[in-house]
Formats: sequence, structure tokens, C-alpha cells
Amino acid sequence: MLKQLEQKLAKPMGKVAVEELARNLGSADEAVLFLIAQSTHTNDAIAFRASWVLERVLLFYPEVFKDWIGEFLTTYPIVKGFSAQRHYSKMLLMLYKEKLINQSKFSEPQFELCLEVSFDWLLNPKTPVAVQCNIMDAIALLAKHYLWAYDELQHILQQKLVSNSPALAVRAKRLLAQKDLKK
Repeated sequence: MLKQLEQKLAKPMGKVAVEELARNLGSADEAVLFLIAQSTHTNDAIAFRASWVLERVLLFYPEVFKDWIGEFLTTYPIVKGFSAQRHYSKMLLMLYKEKLINQSKFSEPQFELCLEVSFDWLLNPKTPVAVQCNIMDAIALLAKHYLWAYDELQHILQQKLVSNSPALAVRAKRLLAQKDLKK
């Protein structure tokens, strides 16, 4: 199965093919681990496709990720391609919203490293707006547990240290207006 998956990731795929592949993989543990590993592939296209399929697996089968959050968090800081980062930042947001991160057995230093990397991605002027938007939302959610993250995010947004794109400006205003962010 992994050889076939590797061959599929090597070729361009559209949304329908990605979703079909994700649904077919379902809860196959070895496929989830393979996708996590492939999301750091040196070929950015393969890393992107693996991350995209992995995101769809998470969307369709969130319970599958309970056992693999540690591997996901270990991989998160080493994902290099912007396209893969877009999917990884979205998955971090999804994992938190699904309350799967709270149920997992991640280590505190591992998770804080992911937060630090998220700030690096946010402040990198080359990081695409979609990745920055996902990261801002994820940090805002996680700030309920890490006050230092909220303080840092608030400073970044107030100082306009990120792109001035309309999407980011709207997102920043919304996040800064949230009075309960620290609670």
C-alpha cells in the first residue's frame, strides 16, 4: 500500500483525487505515518501533496490522529515548503479545535517549539498570507494556555510586523478585539 501511495504522491493531483485518496486511506496507521514523513520530503511538490492528503485524512477521520499527534508535533517544526506549511498550520488549528491536542500525550517542550516555529513563520516576510492567517488563529487559540504567546502575538499585531494584506489586517483586528483571548 505504501508503494502505491508513494507513486500517487509523485504525480499531480486535484482536489477530488486528494479527497478520494484520503477517504481510501481512512484509519490506516502506516499511511498516516508515511504521509507525515513525506511532508518533509526534499521535493516540495511531494511534501505539499503529502501534507494536503494528511490534512484531508484529519478532516475525515480526526480520531485517527490521537495516536499520531506526537509525530505530527515533531514534524511540524521541520516542514520547509510554504505549501506544506499551509496545510500543517491548518492542521494545528484543526487539532486544537477538535480538542485532540488536549487529549494527546505531547511533551510541553515539543509543543512550545511548535509555537516558536509558528511565530517564525508568521514573521517571515516570504510566508504566504494563508499560512500567516492560519498561524495567527492557532496562536490566538493556544494563547489561552500560553499567556506569553498571546502577549507576543498582540505585540506583533499592534506593531504591524506582518504583511499589510487585507486578509491579515482583518484577521489582526478581529484577534486584537477579542477581550477574552487571555482567559
